[in-house]
Order: sequence, then structure tokens, then C-alpha cells
Amino acid sequence: MAATKQDVEDFNFIVNEAVRLNKLINESYKLYAADFENKHDSLFAIVNAPRDIVNSGGEVSCFQIHLSSKAQVKLKEITCRKIKSNNLLHELTEHEYINDIKDSLYIHIYNDKNFDLSGCNMLLSRAYKQAKSKMSAISYFFPIQAEGVSAKKDFNIGSVRITHKDNVYPNLENKENLENIINNQGQSDYNCLLRIDIPKCSKKISKVRAQNVADFIYGVIKVFAAVYRVDAKQLVLKKNPIESNMSHHIEFSDEQYYLCRAVSFRKDLEEFWDVLERDLDSDLGHVVKKLTEYAISPKNINCLSDRLIDSFCWFGDASRDNNKHSQVVKLVTAMERLVTLSIEKKDAELTKRFCSRVSCLVAIYHGEIETWKLEAKKIYELRSDLVHGSQNLYKSYTLPLNFHPFRLASLTILSSCIYFNLLSLELTNYEKTLKVTFDQLVIHPFLIDAKS
Repeated sequence: MAATKQDVEDFNFIVNEAVRLNKLINESYKLYAADFENKHDSLFAIVNAPRDIVNSGGEVSCFQIHLSSKAQVKLKEITCRKIKSNNLLHELTEHEYINDIKDSLYIHIYNDKNFDLSGCNMLLSRAYKQAKSKMSAISYFFPIQAEGVSAKKDFNIGSVRITHKDNVYPNLENKENLENIINNQGQSDYNCLLRIDIPKCSKKISKVRAQNVADFIYGVIKVFAAVYRVDAKQLVLKKNPIESNMSHHIEFSDEQYYLCRAVSFRKDLEEFWDVLERDLDSDLGHVVKKLTEYAISPKNINCLSDRLIDSFCWFGDASRDNNKHSQVVKLVTAMERLVTLSIEKKDAELTKRFCSRVSCLVAIYHGEIETWKLEAKKIYELRSDLVHGSQNLYKSYTLPLNFHPFRLASLTILSSCIYFNLLSLELTNYEKTLKVTFDQLVIHPFLIDAKS
């Protein structure tokens, strides 16, 4: 684990600061406490002996290392550099790694090692090995209401799969605990589990990655449901807010209280899963499977695939939102992730570019470019009114759109999947290339109509 000259300089600064603070605390605790720039720094100033030393047996002379505010900054800078240089961005958090480096620093001082280039190499290598040793591969199962998925056959989306709960719950040892959780948290309605296998990484990163993949997969399912025009409100994921089969509220008028209930009935979605399975066996499905793998094992550098994954996530979030106007804001954001570029000016042409690009993408496979352009203009203007203040969210009662916004967004996302795949999902520094292709797409709309 190669240390740099900057690492050596920073570690020596940290050690010198520790010596200074140790002398200061022996002189006066008040002066010691006043040395920190804020109370937060004083809370994280002490590095205690790691468990390896405490549990080593025999007489152990433990001590404390004191980190000044400036030393903590240096330690954080070292940690960030090592995470970047060792490609650990998606394998552990900064907080986790800084603790590993603290442990290694303590052991280094305990063993009276030097802080030259060789010594710092040893220190950082120990921290890296410790971090790696704590990583593990974990499979996550999130409760999902997926009516129509049979216990006899899992439903696969890339390497992620939806499996019936009867295939998993019997394997749990503590059945009583499971039953209590299900009954207390209202999870008895969930018939399936979404299984996501996350490769080796830290526990904190692993869980977040699994939740992010779950959001992506949920978005994928909801996008296809919108394209098929299937009402899939009942399809919910436990990690997200759910729409209950029955809800209630109380009304008070004329000096009386009234209990009001709303009931939503389940629909058999077996046909939906059959159609989705066929579509996932196509070129479009191949793109979705590749995106699934990218979501499970993200790369440190931004790729074109990132925009598609984000777009699916925003779409899924919009489908969970109970406010129709808030849904519009999220749906436009989902489309903006596909057609708005950071290299372009945020000028008066922004709306025009959005409408032209969205309509052209959809029209490649569905024709009717003018219809999509009009819909894109209406939904973008509504989003702008809501976000920039000319229309109030809490004063909005009906959606002033004569079309279904989810359909426009879903077709934009799926068309982008095919279009971006032609450019390469792994394309980096892609914005100039994307701008050129969008410009060509907009300039030659007659080619689009010929494909419809």
C-alpha cells in the first residue's frame, strides 16, 4: 500500500500534534480543551488501543493518542486520498476507513515504528488489510408485494430476483421473532422478497448499495408497468412508503365524528409478469440487465449508464409519491437526467432543448413527434411553475395535464436505454458526444418519423 511524500508529511504532523497535546493536557485540561476549534473535534480527539492489543493477553501498557483539530483534518485528507487511490469508494465509508487507519496508527506507535516512507507504507498496508478483512458478501431480501409471482418460479431481472416468501421464511431459525415482526409492522401482505446479492464490501456500504439497487429495480418494474398501462399501485417495496389496502380518516362536522374508510382491491398481475419476462428477453432487457450489474457494482468514474440508473430511481420515487404535482417534479427530473447536460448554459433555450430531445427520443420508436413535444412542453412548464413559485403546491388541487405524465417519462427512459446503449453504456466523458448526437437527432426529425 504505497505511501506518498504527502502521507509521510501528514503523519508526522499528526504525531507531533499528539505529542504537543499530551504535554498540554498534563499541564492544564482547560488549555487542552481550549485548543480545539469546536466541541465536535474534542469528542473525536482520542484514539484508544485497538482490540487486538487489549485482548492480546499479558500485561499491556495502553495509552491514548490525542488528535488536535488540525490533525483530524490531516487524517481525513489521508483517508480520502487512500480511498480514491485504492478504488475503495464503493467498498467502505470514509468513517469506517478512518477508524482502521487510527487503529493502525496506534499499533505503529505502540511498536515504536518510524514514520518515514517505509514506515508509512507499513501503517497504511495494515489499515488496508484490516478494512478488507472486515468486508463480506451479503444477500439482502426486501419484502415486496408482487402479486402474480408464483412460489414455483422466481422472477429474474438480471442477477436480481423476486422470490416467493415461502421459499425463504422456512429457512429462518427464529420463526417466532419473524412472526412478531410481521404482525407488528403490518408486513403480512407482502407475498415476495426481492433478493439482491452485494459483493464484498463493508456492512454500511453493502446495505446502502442494496437499497439503491432495490430503488433501481423498483423503478424498472414501474417504468414497464407504465408502458403497459398497468395499474401497479399495489406493487410496493417495504423499504419505501406503502399504499395500504385499507386506509381511514376521521371527519368532524355538525358536532359529530365520522369514520371514513377507503379500500383498494388487489389485482392479479400474473399477465404483467409474463409480458415483462418476455420484454426482458429482448435487446431492451439486455440493457436493463447490464444496468442492474452496474447498479450492484458501481464504478468510481461516471459513465453514461449512471444517468439511466438515476432516471429509473427517480421514476420509481415518483410512483411512490401520493401528491400528483410532486410526481410531476420527480418525473421531469427523471427525464432531465437523460437529456440535460452540465456543459450547456442554463438559458432560455433550456426548455426548448428538453422538449426537442425528449420528443425525438420517444419518436424514434413511437412516432408522433409533435404530440410528444407538446406533452414535454406542458409537463416541463408545470414543473417550472411548481419549483420556481408561480404555482403553489399546497394550492394545487387538480393536475392541469390532459395526458398521463408517467407514460411520457417511461417511454423516454426506455427509448434512452436503447439509444444510449448504441453509444456504449460504459462511455465516460460522454457529454460532448451526447450533445452532438442529440443535435443530430433534433436536426433530422424526418428520419425519426420514418422509423415509427
